[in-house]
Formats: sequence, C-alpha cells, structure tokens
Amino acid sequence: MSDKEILSIRVMGRDISIACPPEDKPLLLEASTILNKEIEQIPDKGNALILAALNLALSLIHISE
Repeated sequence: MSDKEILSIRVMGRDISIACPPEDKPLLLEASTILNKEIEQIPDKGNALILAALNLALSLIHISE
C-alpha cells in the first residue's frame, strides 16, 4: 500500500482535509462533487448531509440489484 497524502475538499461550504492514498485522490474529488450536487438539491439544509448520504446509499443499492 502506498503512503497517504493530504487531500483538501469542500463539502457544504466547509474545508475538509483527509488523508488518502494518492491513487484515490481523483475519485474522492469526484465523490465530493457528486455529494455537493446532491446536497444542493435538498431544501432542508439542517439535515442535508444525512439526506444526501441516504439518497446516495439508496442509489448504490439500486445499482447493485
């Protein structure tokens, strides 16, 4: 396994730094973009992160069926 690097992303207007393998950086950037787009569609911003996570998890379940 390769060494980890720090990746800075922005989710819900917050800057977050995470450690990840270098090969995961492009996918994590894409994932954060998808997450932010999902959050933008949710009117209830107080629960937006939870609702977006549930929506994305449900999409994964539908894909795997």
